[in-house]
Amino acid sequence: MYIRSVGGSVQDVGLCYSLAAVSLVLVIIPSGILSDKFSRKKMIILSQIIGCISCILFVVTDSISIILMSMSLLWMALALRMPAMQAIIAGNSSPHHMGRTIGLMALSYPVGGMTGPLIGGWISETFGWTPTFYVSAILILLCFFPLLFLKDETDVKKIIFKFNINRKLTFIILPIFLINIIVHVSFRLVGPFIPLYLVDHFNSTETLVGFFYFIIFIPYFSSGFIGELADKIGAKILVITSLISLIPLFILAGMANSYIELLVVYLFLGFAVTVTMSTSQIILMNGTTAKLRGRATAIRDLGMGLGGFSGPLIGVHLWTTFSPSIAFYGSALIIVLAIPIVVVAYMKHGFHDIYNSNRNKRS
Repeated sequence: MYIRSVGGSVQDVGLCYSLAAVSLVLVIIPSGILSDKFSRKKMIILSQIIGCISCILFVVTDSISIILMSMSLLWMALALRMPAMQAIIAGNSSPHHMGRTIGLMALSYPVGGMTGPLIGGWISETFGWTPTFYVSAILILLCFFPLLFLKDETDVKKIIFKFNINRKLTFIILPIFLINIIVHVSFRLVGPFIPLYLVDHFNSTETLVGFFYFIIFIPYFSSGFIGELADKIGAKILVITSLISLIPLFILAGMANSYIELLVVYLFLGFAVTVTMSTSQIILMNGTTAKLRGRATAIRDLGMGLGGFSGPLIGVHLWTTFSPSIAFYGSALIIVLAIPIVVVAYMKHGFHDIYNSNRNKRS
C-alpha cells in the first residue's frame, strides 16, 4: 500500500518484493556459516542494526528505487537473524522436547504479526506513513536490550567457509528445502498483493487491512500445540497433511466474494502453514547436530528466498494478465504439482519420524 501511495503500480509491488528477496538468497548461506563458526549473538545484533537503517531509509525518500533498497535491507536482516536464532533455540532443547521448544518460540511470530499490522494500519491512516516507519525503527532499537542477556553458543576465532554437510544430512535437508520453496512460492504469489486486493475489491481502509492481518495471525498461536502433537504422533505425517490442505484453501480464497469470506479462509490457511513450517523445522533440528544447525537452517531458508523471488513475479503476471482470483488458483496448482516431489523425497530417503525416534530412545 505504501508503494502505491507514492505512485507505484502493481508491477512495482511485485518487482520490489521479488528483487528484495534476492538479498536473502545471497546472504542466507554465508549467514548460516558465520553463525556456526563465529557468533550467533553478533549475527542477530547485526541484523537489528540493518533493520533499523532500513526503516529510516523509508522515511528519507519516496523513490521506488530507495524503497527497493530498504526492502532489500529488511530481507538481508532477516537472513542474518534466522539461522542464528533457530540454532540458539534448538541448542537449548533436548530431542525429546524439540517440538515443544520450537512451538513455544514460534508464538512470538503471531504476537508481532497481529499487533504490527493493526497498529501500523491505524498510524498510517491517522498520521501518515512517516510516523509508522519511525515507530518500527524504535521497536527494533528496543530489541537490543534483551540481546544483552542472550548467551552465545559459539566462540571460534578462525572462520572457515565450509559446508561440511554429509550425504545423510543432505537427504534430511532436501525435503525441507523443497517444502520451503513450495510454501513461499504459493504464498508470495498472492501475499504482496493482498492489501491491494482488499482495497480494490472490498473498499477496505488501512485500518481494516491491518485488522485483516491481526486476525489471520491468530492460528499461529497453535504452534505450541502443533509442537506437542509432532512429538507424539510424528512430524512427517503432519507436514504432508498440511501441504495437501493448502490446495482447497487457496481455491476457496480465489472464490471469496467478501472481506469476511476471505478473512475466514485465511484463518485456515494460517493454521495450515503454521503446521507445515513448524513441523518441518522440528524435523530439521532433530536431524542435525548443534554445530551444523546454523547452516542447515540457512539452506532451509534459502528456499524461502527463492520462493520470495519467484512468487511475486508469477503473481504480477497472473494479476495483470488475467485476474487476481487466478493468482489464488495458481498458488493451489503449484502445491498440486509439488506435493508428489515432496512425498517421494520423504519415502525414498527414509526420512526419520520424530515420534518413532523418540519412542525408541525412551524404550
